[in-house]
Amino acid sequence: VNNTIARLHDRDELCKAIATQLDQLVPFTLLSLRIGLPEEQAFYWVVLHKNAAGVFEKVTPLRLLGPDAPDALLQRLTEQAPDEVGEQTGTFTGVAFEELCRTQRTARAAREAFGARALAAFPVLLKRHSFTSLQLASPDPAAFAPAQYATVALLLPQLALALDNLLVCEEIDARRHQKVAELALVSAFRNGRELEAIAPAVAQALQPVLPLDLLTLHGVDRVLGTVQDGIHASRQPDGSFRLLPAAEFVHLPDAAARLAWQQAMLELEALMQQPTLNVGEAGETRRARNLVARRYGEHLGLRSSMYVPLAVQGRPVAAVVVASRAPYAYTARDLRLLQELSRPLALALENLLA
Repeated sequence: VNNTIARLHDRDELCKAIATQLDQLVPFTLLSLRIGLPEEQAFYWVVLHKNAAGVFEKVTPLRLLGPDAPDALLQRLTEQAPDEVGEQTGTFTGVAFEELCRTQRTARAAREAFGARALAAFPVLLKRHSFTSLQLASPDPAAFAPAQYATVALLLPQLALALDNLLVCEEIDARRHQKVAELALVSAFRNGRELEAIAPAVAQALQPVLPLDLLTLHGVDRVLGTVQDGIHASRQPDGSFRLLPAAEFVHLPDAAARLAWQQAMLELEALMQQPTLNVGEAGETRRARNLVARRYGEHLGLRSSMYVPLAVQGRPVAAVVVASRAPYAYTARDLRLLQELSRPLALALENLLA
């Protein structure tokens, strides 16, 4: 196991290697690995199922939990576990497995979607503060005999070491990408004062660390002495960004329409005074209540967004908005990252005004 997993620094590939190796020692058909990082408010969950060819393939949470899974449950999967199965330890067969299915949604889903009839749960102790656990499931009601459970338990320290190495590599990689993004943001402002050139460059700089379909620099135009409803850059099919003039899809034929639009802009500006995460059902509700957000969402198919204020000389005068067509594109961790990136962005804006 150690020789195989030591070289892998991709989460999914590492989990597939772990599953393949463990399956040779203790047969099973479903693997679930949960890593909860409370200090980062992050939760990672991978589920693998062995197909008819004996190859482990990734199972999405929606496929496991079913199409009737509550929106709120799917929304929080990037931050916390869907239930307490990860807190269990030991082997569950027969009546014990049925009781587990009665109280734990994911065990029940494994039974209904993949025919699981037995489950073995293991705690995994990492060096960093985490709640990490491994669950194996099988359609064989007699699976996971004591000797088999002990075999997997003996391998857990090696698996923990591989996961520790993976998390360290990911952290280093994330910091590197963030530094690259910060330099690209500063460069975007250095290359010209015109926002028409700056906005697409800022969007391109953020894309590697925060996938987005729309970037809005709201209020920056007023800071620079122009009057618009923000500067928008939308992602094109080839991955590049271009300016998105509101006139392309916003039509205000009379005074009443213009007044309604202005009122909606004021409401958005109030929201942008604080870092805000809009995803899932909550994001849909906020968009439905605001004319501007709804119009942009409908035009581009946007389903999630984040707002972070930009402070110039200690005073919030603008905001950066990123939005995506995916309903759960962003997490609390992404919001913190955007806040960190807003600092060099605000500093670059301040230098531009100097």
